[in-house]
Amino acid sequence: MLKSVIDQKTKKNGFTLIELLFVLAIVSIMVLISPIIKVPSLKNIQDQQFLTVLESDVLYLQNLSTTTEDFVRITFFKDHYNLRKGEEVILNRYYPEGVTIDTRENNNIIFKTSGTIVNRKIIVIRTNQSTYHLVFPLGKGRMNIVEN
Repeated sequence: MLKSVIDQKTKKNGFTLIELLFVLAIVSIMVLISPIIKVPSLKNIQDQQFLTVLESDVLYLQNLSTTTEDFVRITFFKDHYNLRKGEEVILNRYYPEGVTIDTRENNNIIFKTSGTIVNRKIIVIRTNQSTYHLVFPLGKGRMNIVEN
């Protein structure tokens, strides 16, 4: 009788080693799978954030051009672009991995003192997921980003 009381106490006090290993195996598999699922959506969010920042930079330079006599422009390079006021570089921004900007025509966006662009053009931005066009509509001061 004493032996059966001891057996009941040990069974009620905890889990066996096999049960713990089984639970740890399931949790570790879930942890390993979760980052794989989220990587494409993270890259898409990073690309959208880059386009939002670029749009904000264009709007900032348009507003700056109306308050200064210096030429304000965005100059695109292979891996980054910079904002300039006259010859002074205000800010450098680097492209995320996988983003390229096609600047075959001209790598500058220059604004008049009225805030409009000097030479209207379409700039092509390619990411790993899609292609976008930066469009400056005729007669408008704003820029649109259109997904192709």
